[in-house]
Parts: sequence; structure tokens; C-alpha cells
Amino acid sequence: MANFNKFFKTRQTVLEMLRDRKYDTSKYFDENGEYIQLNQELFNENFNINNLQLIVSKLNNPDDKIQVLFHEKKIGIDILKLIISEMNDINITHTLLIVKHKITSFAKKEIIKLSSKYNFEIFLENEMLFNITKHRIVPKHILLDDNEAKAIINCYGKKTFYLPKIFKTDAICKYYDGKVGDIFKIEREKNIYYRVVTRDPKK
Repeated sequence: MANFNKFFKTRQTVLEMLRDRKYDTSKYFDENGEYIQLNQELFNENFNINNLQLIVSKLNNPDDKIQVLFHEKKIGIDILKLIISEMNDINITHTLLIVKHKITSFAKKEIIKLSSKYNFEIFLENEMLFNITKHRIVPKHILLDDNEAKAIINCYGKKTFYLPKIFKTDAICKYYDGKVGDIFKIEREKNIYYRVVTRDPKK
């Protein structure tokens, strides 16, 4: 990363995102819910961000864990294999990668091939410098749980096919880790409406 300030901002956004996904991030926030800033004096020119790792668990399921890795180098097959080996060592199948550069096409193909066993989420560093949910023009999005989604499906029936779409590649969808078929409830000042997650036909 170009500087520590970028890392600090990115780390804060990542932890806010994981908190919004209902992971246990309590030790990173104070009693008022404010993010606890890192002491910059802990870092010096010998500090390697690649070695920094976060691991948190779901609030309702401590066995459901995710790790966060920050990488400055471009991730190719060799680095990906090392990451997978480390995931096996610590028995984690879900990894969120914050990268400075897009991963190689070979690494991307390997991730797709292994998607039934490992869940990789990839965010560019610049995507995480600001929390998109805090933008003044972005309405509140709520990713419905299974029971809430079923209620909407029962209400709309086959008409859910005609619900407005949100692509899986959309920044908000990525923020909440929305899956194809999931439903978002979107709250504006005077209206509530729903969107169903679909694949981006261009991807």
C-alpha cells in the first residue's frame, strides 16, 4: 500500500462491513460503536502489511469464520496456493482479500474452479477507502434473511421474477456479500422497495 493512512482507512471500512454482516467485531469498536483507531506509532518502515491478518466469527455461529488478508503484491497462482494452504492449516474456508492490484486471470480461474470448497471475496484497496453505506445518496439496504425472503416470495409469488434487479457485482451487494437469489429491502425516506440479486450478464 502507498501509505499507512490508506491501510488505516481500508481496515476501518472492512471492519465496519463485517460488523454490518453480523460478525463479532466488538473488540475493534468502543462501547459507543465507534471504531478504535490503530496507533500509527506501532508501524514502522519494517512493517509488512502482507503479514497482517484479521479473523472474526459470526455472532450467531462462532464456527462460521472469515479471515481478512491485505496484499500489496499482485496475486497469482503461487501466492493463491500459499493462501489456500494457510486456510487449510487454520481450518477456514472463507477469505476476504484486500488487494492493491487485480489478481491474475489464472488465479481468478483457479478461484472459480475451487468455489465449491473455498469462498474468496476480492476487493481492491481503493474500493474500501470509503464506506459506501455512509454515502448520503445511498439508501439503507437490508439483506433479508431466509425467513424474511420467504415472506416476500410468498407475497409476490412468481412476480418476484419481475422485482427490480441488483447485480451481484454491485458495490452494495458486494459489501453485504449478497448471493444470487437473495433479496434486499431498500428503505428511502418515503418508500420501501425490494431488489433481487442476479448475475451481471457482462461478467
